[in-house]
Amino acid sequence: MGKSFKSGGRGGIVKGDRQNMAFKKSTIYTGPGSHKDKKPQGALGSFISVFTDGWEALDKKKMAYGVPLAAAFAIAGLAAVKYIPLLPVGGAAVSRMLTELLCLAVILVLNAVYAMVNKVEPEPADVNTQTKGLGLGLLYGLICLGGLTAILLMYSVLSFGSDAVPPDGLLLWAIALLARAVMTEVFAHGIIYRGLRRDFNFAVAAIYAAVVFIALNWDTASVSQYSFFTILFASVFFSAAIDNSGTIVTSITTYYIWICVGGMILGLVNLPADYPCMLKPSFSGSVLLTGGAARAEGSLITLIINLMFCFSFYSMWVKKYQEEHEEAEAKAKARKNVAADEPEAGKVRIGGRLYPNVETHIGQKTRYARKSFFDKLKDLF
Repeated sequence: MGKSFKSGGRGGIVKGDRQNMAFKKSTIYTGPGSHKDKKPQGALGSFISVFTDGWEALDKKKMAYGVPLAAAFAIAGLAAVKYIPLLPVGGAAVSRMLTELLCLAVILVLNAVYAMVNKVEPEPADVNTQTKGLGLGLLYGLICLGGLTAILLMYSVLSFGSDAVPPDGLLLWAIALLARAVMTEVFAHGIIYRGLRRDFNFAVAAIYAAVVFIALNWDTASVSQYSFFTILFASVFFSAAIDNSGTIVTSITTYYIWICVGGMILGLVNLPADYPCMLKPSFSGSVLLTGGAARAEGSLITLIINLMFCFSFYSMWVKKYQEEHEEAEAKAKARKNVAADEPEAGKVRIGGRLYPNVETHIGQKTRYARKSFFDKLKDLF
């Protein structure tokens, strides 16, 4: 037992134990300056706070409704796309084009229904924004595919045949791939992604988009851990690119270059078996470079490129988080000020004073007017 002591004063004598008087700062003060208020400093701390503070700020009740709703539409869309058979109409090119257009129509209908249910406005048709998104998409696609091809050729693990045979109905195949790219991106990063991004933060929306994107490309994603993470970070990169450019045209363009040039022309990207390939690539050397059965999506080079693209948006994520955090604090402060200025329910503010109602104020004025001069004089003192 420690030594007891006495504290005098008007409040009387208080006995205590010196050893038991130790207290933590957090038990008394948790405001600015306390250890609970301190956040990790530096670049890594700012990056982590984007997700930790974002999770704390989420509306959990709204999330319990919004996320299952998005998941229900995702399951419906995935089931429809998976079980729509290849339409036996015309030649191979016509059949594939009509099938891809039918899948796109189903996804557009589901997105329209979700937009009506969740009241999500469509993307604004701003010509400058769309042009910027198209330019960025071309740049991203050429960097990713061009960088991969150049490295594979430099290390002599990739070679092409001398003859390039254009397939019959090349334009129809290109249209089919365009419909496929639009369907994939509208489904993964379209209206539902916009709705989640509006109601929650980037992490929630990006996780949803990544799950859908991986599900659509599961045949390739399931080949190896490299292909899985490559497709995962490709989706995160697309989400960040859309947030940065303000339009889904960016990710559609990038993905179309990837599957059209990389798949149908170069043969580096896996496509359904009925799609043709103009060049016949041959691979040799390490599977880490070539990707094995997953091809470009299973290559460590593609994974590194996607990671570099993701981290290129690091400053944008932190800046957007800070802006959203400051905006939320400003709105909360404004609501608090408005609430302080508004009178309590059932009361009225007259002349800077609160009265239960107007009749009470009038009655007080009437009684005061009936007072004699000497009674009013007494009230002053």
